[in-house]
Amino acid sequence: LGETEAHHGTDKSDVVCSSSLPSAKPPREPLIYLPSLIILLLFFSVALVAAVIFGVYYKKKGKALTANLWHWVNEACGRLSGNKQESSGNNFS
Repeated sequence: LGETEAHHGTDKSDVVCSSSLPSAKPPREPLIYLPSLIILLLFFSVALVAAVIFGVYYKKKGKALTANLWHWVNEACGRLSGNKQESSGNNFS
């Protein structure tokens, strides 16, 4: 079968054979986890960019948007409860 006898067999041990061909390394299998790692890093980078963009937006315009939203909520709740007071925007910080 293309092998040579390395050690003779005896009545107490079997023959030990060895390959006459130099041992070839098995071919490298492609890394299966590499695509998953790339997708995970892409997801985290998109999430980080979105967080930075949201942070910049909130710092510039979000505070005014939040104040306007609170004003609208207070006005809507006042109308639902029957309180017709006009609210001023001076009590928002």
